[in-house]
Amino acid sequence: MDEDEYKVVRQLEAAMPRAAQPQKAGVSFDLRLYFRENNDGYRWAEVAFLDREGGHRIIEQMPLVGDGVVPWFFGRIADLGFSLAVERRTEE
Repeated sequence: MDEDEYKVVRQLEAAMPRAAQPQKAGVSFDLRLYFRENNDGYRWAEVAFLDREGGHRIIEQMPLVGDGVVPWFFGRIADLGFSLAVERRTEE
């Protein structure tokens, strides 16, 4: 994992527990996805998790740049999300 990936994973691991809304069978998250392409064809995506109370961004920017980064990142979200689902669900 390179330095940029490591930074994004650290941000993700800090944001998701704060954004998790416990549910009967697991957890839910409010997030926003942004996809951009500059005039020169440079593409990047951004994910912002929203807090449970006010809908404010927990992390201002988690940039995802490069081929295969978005699917990789959503795999990390799924891994952490399933762990939080078991940990925080409101009923067994």
